[in-house]
Amino acid sequence: MSIKYPEGFYHIISRNNGPPSSFQTEAYFARSIGHLESAADRYGARIHCFCLMPNHCHILLETARSNLTTILRRVNMGDTKCLTATSEREDEPFQGQCRVMLIDKDSRLLELSRYIHLNPVRVHLVSDPSQYPWSSYLAYLGIEKRWDWLHTRFILGQLGSNEKEAQRRYRNYIWGAVREIVGDPLEKAVTDTQAFRGRVNQVIDPNGLRKRM
Repeated sequence: MSIKYPEGFYHIISRNNGPPSSFQTEAYFARSIGHLESAADRYGARIHCFCLMPNHCHILLETARSNLTTILRRVNMGDTKCLTATSEREDEPFQGQCRVMLIDKDSRLLELSRYIHLNPVRVHLVSDPSQYPWSSYLAYLGIEKRWDWLHTRFILGQLGSNEKEAQRRYRNYIWGAVREIVGDPLEKAVTDTQAFRGRVNQVIDPNGLRKRM
């Protein structure tokens, strides 16, 4: 059984199969952002942060319903398989190699967003993450305002209730790690344990509807 829960948080890493040069066009990145917007508008995906790289992308999203497969189909738009965090294969086709990890929303989301936004710095595309236009980082600073489908408040809220102050603190949080080697926080966390499944199953009935707490 694959991991598809209503109101689940997922870290998605999708890797393209073609040569990197074929994906380094502005039109490609703009089209990919359009797919994220479509997934949000049509299927209720809550996109919390993303970073589109030349040969792969990172997306942190939340599902309102048990429709992760439909969302991934829209985001990836292709014809190969997707791997879940338990190494089980989905039956539906996706583009490129895709890894999906179920995340406990109360654990490491702030750290994970930093890891995602620092991808362009980590591979030396830019020295300042705000110089990279194909991630959600500028929205977290309050600079990019076009993406009204992007949900920044949940993660910024961990740094304070005042939006402007939280944006300032987030920038400082990112810059504190720019010169460090910051690894994937999920390598240190258990994201799909039996205990976590148990907590999820306690609030989900057999029909996939969330029970009242």
